[in-house]
Amino acid sequence: MRVFTIVVLSASLSLGCFAGEEMKHGPDSEYQEGVPKGKVEQQPKWLSKIYPGTERDWWIYVPSQYDPATPANVMVFQDGGGPKDPKGEMRVPVVFDNLIHKKEMPVTIGIFINPGNLPPADTTEIPKSEARIKDEINAAVAAAVKKGKSKEEALADAEKSVSKTAPRQARQNRAFEYDSVGDRYARFLIEEILPEVEKKYNLTKDPAGRGICGQSSGGSCAFTVAWERPDVFGKVVSGIGSFTSLHGCNAYPDLIRKMEPKPIRIFMQDGDHDLDIYAGSWWHANNDMAAAFNWMGYDYKFLQGHDGHSGRQLGVNFPDAMRWLWRNEPVEGKRPAGADPRGINEVLIKGEGWRKVADATQEIEFAEADDDGSIVYGENSFVGNLFQVEMRRLGIDGSIKKVSTETGLAGAMKFGPDGKMYVPKADGIYILDKEGKESLYVALPKKASRQIAIDFKGNIYSCAGDSYAPNPITLIKSDKTVVEIKETVRVEDTWVSTGSKLTFTPDQGFLVSCDTLSWRLKSVRIEKDGGVADGEDFYALQSLEGQDASLAGQAVMDDKGRLYVASRNGIQIFDQGGRVIGILTLPERNHVTGMALGGANFDTLYAGTYKGLYARKLNARGVRSCKPPVTVKGPQM
Repeated sequence: MRVFTIVVLSASLSLGCFAGEEMKHGPDSEYQEGVPKGKVEQQPKWLSKIYPGTERDWWIYVPSQYDPATPANVMVFQDGGGPKDPKGEMRVPVVFDNLIHKKEMPVTIGIFINPGNLPPADTTEIPKSEARIKDEINAAVAAAVKKGKSKEEALADAEKSVSKTAPRQARQNRAFEYDSVGDRYARFLIEEILPEVEKKYNLTKDPAGRGICGQSSGGSCAFTVAWERPDVFGKVVSGIGSFTSLHGCNAYPDLIRKMEPKPIRIFMQDGDHDLDIYAGSWWHANNDMAAAFNWMGYDYKFLQGHDGHSGRQLGVNFPDAMRWLWRNEPVEGKRPAGADPRGINEVLIKGEGWRKVADATQEIEFAEADDDGSIVYGENSFVGNLFQVEMRRLGIDGSIKKVSTETGLAGAMKFGPDGKMYVPKADGIYILDKEGKESLYVALPKKASRQIAIDFKGNIYSCAGDSYAPNPITLIKSDKTVVEIKETVRVEDTWVSTGSKLTFTPDQGFLVSCDTLSWRLKSVRIEKDGGVADGEDFYALQSLEGQDASLAGQAVMDDKGRLYVASRNGIQIFDQGGRVIGILTLPERNHVTGMALGGANFDTLYAGTYKGLYARKLNARGVRSCKPPVTVKGPQM
């Protein structure tokens, strides 16, 4: 195993070139006698559905060694018209021919894709502005005078030749497609382009055999694709990558440090004369990326130089980049010795990932740990037009037993200190014994109780109210006295989730409320009389540009005071200071609708989705609010 940090400048990699200095391609970038040539086939214009109405040019390169009986590796190139040019900067077909022939890289099919454009519906030409006409005439005159014409003659010719009208412009989709964060471009490749190529060619399904490459915005796009879908793309080449605040890619250095490492190998390149503009410094942004990769122990290499925003350096060194990228070693990195252990690494256990422990045909509404670590969860079901929740218990031995069938649930079930299950419904809170026998605990006739939390004394905090509106927290004391408190939280619509939205801190001194629509979580102090006060939007979830609802409907606490919140960007972990210190990936990329820390040692995180119940062992231990409070150390920074 080889792990690369920032590369020291080396003459062998043509790194001693300052901005503007000539860099020359080596023999691997030139046609060689005796080397069989692959073929580059232009494809019909692609009309996308994921980017509606857009059309784009694209090409496929097939090496002469391709054998339909053997799955070939595949590499996708953004701004494909440049890389596929045998006389361009990267000269991909030539390099692939030479390296595949020498067995210095595997048989690889190349896919070259240009960004999409959305043509105007009305192609009728419209008048140009006077300023534009003047500029075009001046440019034509200057060019003609340079060739020897008199200024008067050149002006007369230009006034005749320069058109006074022009067609409407197509919408250029490049920045939108390449600079945006999220999985949309990945889905475009996975759902549209790859299946089309697979109609003709046998491509490997192994992500270690699938690479993606680009430069500038195409480079940050390449990383985004692998970051979002490491199950499909395991190799990345990013030249002069735009990890700046164009459409949100400036978030990556932060996310790399907080999210659990992904199985991708990254070759990156930049020069210290790269762009420095309103969106940021490309050089510093790429160095921040490299530092984050290094700190998290990624398998990466950073080719540094002195060039500007140019593809020359990566083009000259492209053969070496391919040798390094496709070397026959596992995609595996290692954190540097002495790296700070805080963050996501506090809770991760090597080799432990998500495993499915129960199937589901509908959304799992909630999950709660019993006294022995068993998990009681509820799965939606419909009988005719009647909404029901099937409650089941997953034992620590893996057995699954039905608890009861509930109708009229308005929120998530919680366990009380008496071991009974408390279930919020439209007209009040009910209790279930271990056999599933139901009885009314307390009536709440005004509004449906959508969220509840129960402390170790048996006090119930409920948020009962209308969707999207701020509603008061209601306290149901252990003697069943009902007290409406002035402190309010917003209750989101139940179509998003009806899961666990009120959570105590381990010492039960504060109550946390999450909201599927908001990116902030509210913290309120619990007063001596049981009331709550001094609410604050204390926790800020990590969001990405362009996102609306957070889908933050689930939260649990561990005995270190860390708060785990399931959001659309993963299960985000907060320290006691309200800071995101780590983000766990979602199980099979599914939205989490129920969550609990359970198992025999309460060290397993259970996550319910619309596809089933998943489990993952962590270096953490859950706390239950129905048990006596637990004290924890304060924030470490």
